Order: sequence, then C-alpha cells, then structure tokens
Amino acid sequence: MKELVLEIEARKIPLDVVVIDMDWHYAYNREHNTKVKDIMDISKGWTGYTWNKKYFPEPVKFFNWMDEHKIKNALNLHPQSGILTDEESYQRMVRAMGFDTSKNFLYNSYMAKIAGWDTTNLGKNITWDITNKNFAKAYFRETLRPIEKQGADFWWLDWQHYKETPIPGLTQLWWINYCFYTDMEKNSPKRPLLFHRWGGLGNHRYQIGFSGDAYSTWYGLNYQKYFTSTASNVCYGYWSHDIGGHVKTEQSTPELYTRWIQFGVFSPIIRTHSSGDFERRIWKYPIENYNAMHEAMLLRYALLPYIYTAANKAYRTGVSICRPMYYKHPENKEAYQYKG
Repeated sequence: MKELVLEIEARKIPLDVVVIDMDWHYAYNREHNTKVKDIMDISKGWTGYTWNKKYFPEPVKFFNWMDEHKIKNALNLHPQSGILTDEESYQRMVRAMGFDTSKNFLYNSYMAKIAGWDTTNLGKNITWDITNKNFAKAYFRETLRPIEKQGADFWWLDWQHYKETPIPGLTQLWWINYCFYTDMEKNSPKRPLLFHRWGGLGNHRYQIGFSGDAYSTWYGLNYQKYFTSTASNVCYGYWSHDIGGHVKTEQSTPELYTRWIQFGVFSPIIRTHSSGDFERRIWKYPIENYNAMHEAMLLRYALLPYIYTAANKAYRTGVSICRPMYYKHPENKEAYQYKG
C-alpha cells in the first residue's frame, strides 16, 4: 500500500481516499484459496473485524503514515455474519450485551429463521440484528469504535444478503444506512460520510452510493451516464461507479478505461475499483492512454472549487450536481430523448 501511494505521488496523480477492501481483516477463503461457508452459511471470512496482521502488522502506524500523506482511509465491511467467536471484539460484545454464552442465542433469532441457517451447531456466535438496540449500541461501541480510533475515517459497507428486518416494512439497507450515518454524526467531529448501496427513497441523506460490480463494456459506460443524471430525480446525487468497470470482458481495452476515467471527471464522485485481475494503475497502460487519463485527473482537481460550490448548492436545494437536461429545458423534447 505504501509503495502504491508513493508511486502515485511520484507521478503527481491526485489522490484523496484509499478504500481498503476485504484484505484488511482476516479472510479465510482468500487466504486459503478455497470455498467454504462459515457457521452463518456465508463465505468464510466475508465478514470480519480483526486485522490480518500478515498484511497490516501495525495498523495505527499505517494509518498515521497515510495521514502524513494527506490520505483518508475507508475499510470494507460485509457484516452479514454478525460477530463470530474468533473475532477480536467478541468478548467485549458479550460483556456489553450481557450475552449468555451458555445458550444458543441464534436458535430463536429472527435472522437465523429467515436466512434458513442450520441451527444445530450455531453455538455462541452473535447474530447480526441492527434493529436490536442492545446489539447496535454494542456493535458500534465495542467493534467499530476501536478501529475508528486507530485511524479508520469511514466505512464502506456492502450488504448483499437478506432484505428484511424483524420490523415490518423496514429493510436492512435503509436501516443500516441510517444507523451508520447517525452514529458518525453523533460520535465524530467529522462530517458524517457513508459509502454503501442505495437503500430506497430517503437515502439521499446518506451519501455516497455505489452502483455495484458493473461489467466493463461500452454499454455499461453509456448507461452510467443516464443512471447518474436521473438519480437526481430521487435526490440521490452522490453516485460513485467502478470506473473502468468491475468485471473484465473482451471489451476491456485501454481505450474503454480512458473514456471511463474521462466520464468520471464529470461525475459527482470519481472512484476506481475492479476485480483482482483487472489493472487499475493508469501508468500500466500505453503512454497515450496514461497521458490522457493523467490529464483528465488533473482537470478534475482544477474543477474542485466549482464542484465544491455545486455540492453546497445541492445540499441547500436538494437538486443534484449532475441532473437531466429537462430540468433546465422541460419544453425541449430532445432533453428527454438524449439520456446520456
């Protein structure tokens, strides 16, 4: 990670935020190149809160180094499996919740039932239930807060599993977004920030969204222009996309990545991300593509005063930075026909 940051700095490529994906915590399947399920019937190591000391032996020193280089840090969370017994925060959670480890807590759990887990061997693991105030308070205080104090600036959440909560009409995504944003609002001097999936109407309060693992195709790039602008119709203006596409295809060429970067310059959030075998370091591309992408990124930063002003206006008015042409020209039929 340090080598990557230094390489970016040496090439004078602007960088504000590094989002560390699953490898910050111990991930069994990635470590052992296998496919097994944890006791919650989810890929083992998908959920995790304990630093992988093989990759990050001194997390605080790492965060301090990143801060010295003026980089903010976000960590990935897939929280579906709750708190398993081998997590570093497990005992703290037990004490904070008054959790009786002599009983099978999950057997009568709503989440265990709707997820269809085999409850025979669930044992003493603490299930995920963010609607349970006792769990939620302990989760933020005992599991996440220690990592935030080490230096994590905000979280990238990636909820992909069951939709419903024990409360009728309340979905996981909507409530997770509310809880994480509100917790940061109450317990941090920073402006609250969340990076997660769209939870439905009302979620414009909880930026930033991401549109998922898009395929690297020209159609995908074209659709994201339409997607980004029309999201303004539900007040959700802070979309980020996997610039260049997440999933590699036969169309994944230097030209496509360059054009996607150039689109990203004029998006609310510009963020690269891809699957592991898909190169995103722009200096690994042919020189003409590298120069074009580098120039585009510098343009993005030249536009920052304008973008910041537009973001403030979006906050005050509710009208997103990127919006359809028919906002300005409702009488013009071409404004509806050309969706890009």
